[in-house]
Amino acid sequence: MTPSTVFSFEINVTVGCACAVIAALYDAAGEMLGFSSFEAEFLNGEAETFEGTIASSGGAVLKAFIWDDLETMTPKCAAESAVVKK
Repeated sequence: MTPSTVFSFEINVTVGCACAVIAALYDAAGEMLGFSSFEAEFLNGEAETFEGTIASSGGAVLKAFIWDDLETMTPKCAAESAVVKK
């Protein structure tokens, strides 16, 4: 059984928008292990915290993306990443 990683990240919105939020987990070789996504609408000045679980092992990298939608996948901002601890 593959262990799971619980993740949490906060989004601080400076300009209101409708967008897709994606959290993806990558191994040391850069291969995607799994992802979680949803579409949301944010108000200007809003801060939201999101949590989820993705199957992983320690040493993987979690990246969070904000895209315009899941079809065109145009970034709304730079992706953020963090190493998953064992």
